[in-house]
Amino acid sequence: MRWNFRIHYKKLICGPIGGMIGIFIMVFMPLLVYGALNDATCFQLAKQFLKNARYLDALNTYRQINDSSKDPNHRALALLYIANIYSLYLDQKLIALNYYDKVIQEYPNTEAASESIYYSAVISYENGKYNKAFELFSTYLSNYPNGRHRYSAEVWSENAKHYTKTSTSIPESTPKSKPLFLQKSNNAIRILLKKNANQIVLKSQAPLQVSHLSSKKTIPVHSRHLIFTYKHTQLFVNGHATGTSACKVMPEKNQLIEIDNLRYRGYMAIIIGDGSENQFSRMGCINYISVEDYLYGVVPKEMPSNWEVEALKAQAIASRTYALYIKSKMADKLFDMEASISDQVYGGFLVETSQSNLAVDATRGKVMTYDGQLIIAPFHSNSGGYTENAENVWQVEMPHLKGLTDQYSLWGPKLSWEQYLSYEDIQTKLKQAGIYVGKIKQIAFKDKTPSGRYKAIHIISNTGTTVLSSNNFRIKIGPDVIKSTLFELISQPRGIYCKGRGYGHGVGMSQWGAYGMAKSGYACTTILKHYYKGIDIALSQ
Repeated sequence: MRWNFRIHYKKLICGPIGGMIGIFIMVFMPLLVYGALNDATCFQLAKQFLKNARYLDALNTYRQINDSSKDPNHRALALLYIANIYSLYLDQKLIALNYYDKVIQEYPNTEAASESIYYSAVISYENGKYNKAFELFSTYLSNYPNGRHRYSAEVWSENAKHYTKTSTSIPESTPKSKPLFLQKSNNAIRILLKKNANQIVLKSQAPLQVSHLSSKKTIPVHSRHLIFTYKHTQLFVNGHATGTSACKVMPEKNQLIEIDNLRYRGYMAIIIGDGSENQFSRMGCINYISVEDYLYGVVPKEMPSNWEVEALKAQAIASRTYALYIKSKMADKLFDMEASISDQVYGGFLVETSQSNLAVDATRGKVMTYDGQLIIAPFHSNSGGYTENAENVWQVEMPHLKGLTDQYSLWGPKLSWEQYLSYEDIQTKLKQAGIYVGKIKQIAFKDKTPSGRYKAIHIISNTGTTVLSSNNFRIKIGPDVIKSTLFELISQPRGIYCKGRGYGHGVGMSQWGAYGMAKSGYACTTILKHYYKGIDIALSQ
């Protein structure tokens, strides 16, 4: 979110930081209201969220399906996918078990039930509960003798049966590996710079070396200017066949590679994608780079580099945490992240500054963890004086994302805002987002969180009532129009008038608050522990 979860700011309009736009429009980009979409469209939307590592958006979408679908198979499948997200992406196994059990109990005759039994057994085994695991694997094999997990279940079942006779805990002979983010061999990160291309041009100040990405077999081309094309499943470089669908392009030591007038550290992989779920179509260019070098090109895009160094250091740790969190979930994909606002904006070498590089170097390897695991670390521009609980925005409770009074954010060029919206304008904006509400008669915001933010909006029209979360409504109307959900609403005869504070969703670190704390003399670790409750700062390498 994905999965830090970032904002992108525009360059200066008034003063050194006057044009900063603190909008959270990536990993947690809110979904469309369910009522305007059918089940198939929502499943596809959630699938796309997962592909882009927007796990909380996907979770939200599956919840909508489970709450609203009339098809029990779809409701069961949505619950199964919710459990899978908790287990595979959010590292919350116990919550996952509860959802698997719900599928088994409420939808016993669905395919989702068989999957839930199997995955419950796997989690039980991994937690050393071998009696329970053996029982569940036996149930799976008995009820689904031709199930797709049959052979795996047989192996797991025999192992569980063995350990039930010898031990009730994880065998001492089974070494526990370090968390993925602590493994030194996992330092490189893969950033997709270009996709769906018919031609890719790479340049450098010195000759570039080309080889097969997997076999490392050298391709006899040695030039400072490479033009990649493809035919079927084979790449061509400067008109010569490479004999492979994936090439590695390596610069000479300390040299950079240029693509589309931008220069990058590390090396490149040119790959033909097959258009499948985890890939892209035609050709893609992926930048393989160390996490620290990657952050050189990220931090100055996420926060003005002339800000206080302790604020920049807090941003560096948050961005590093996000990058390694997402990477740990992407082993089956060709790349870890994109270089755009769908993840973190990555500008390469040309955006680097001495101040932001200093912040990266001073925090080298540092990440945020909760209970020994990397956290999801959303941040936003300005909390308006109060941060928000994660469950009030994304319906997912996270112990480290709790709201608080935030006096350090009570300043900045965009602290306060006012906006009038006519019903006609709202109808048009929602229609552009795929939400058809009819002719609006009235709009009412319902319920407030402890921070003072509205939870939901009820749109009453000639076709009925449509309910959206306030944050979803904000994004659909325009996050630069309704800058936050921390506002007071005044109903007008033909529209609504909002008078609010803050910019963004309000969860996690307020960037203006971080700046304010840094100006007051607080260190980056104090800033982070203020906004993310109960976290530790750990070394990733």
